[in-house]
Amino acid sequence: MRDQLTRGARIRAILDQPQHAPLRLADEVALVLAVQAGLLDVLPLPAVGEFRRGLRDAIDRGAADIVRLIQHTGELDDERKQALSEMLREYVRTLMPRVSAKPAVQP
Repeated sequence: MRDQLTRGARIRAILDQPQHAPLRLADEVALVLAVQAGLLDVLPLPAVGEFRRGLRDAIDRGAADIVRLIQHTGELDDERKQALSEMLREYVRTLMPRVSAKPAVQP
C-alpha cells in the first residue's frame, strides 16, 4: 500500500504542469514511459521534479531522432520505445549521485 501511495505521489509530481507551459508530445510520451516502466521509483520524491525539469534537454540530447519522430508522426514503434526507455534509465542514473550527494535536511 505504501509503495502505491509513493508511486501516486511521483505520478502527481510528473503530471504537474505550469499554467501556459504545456509539454511537447515527445516529453509527455517520455514521462508516461518512465512512470509505466517504474524508472522513477528509485528516485526520492523531490528528485522527480528535477527529472521532469531536465527531461526535455535530456531527450533532445540523447534521443533527438526519436523526439523528431514522435513530434512529426505521433508514433513510437517498439524498437524506438526500447531505445527511449534505455535513454531514460541512463538519465535517471545521472540524477542518482546528485540526489545522494545532497545533504540531508535536519528537522
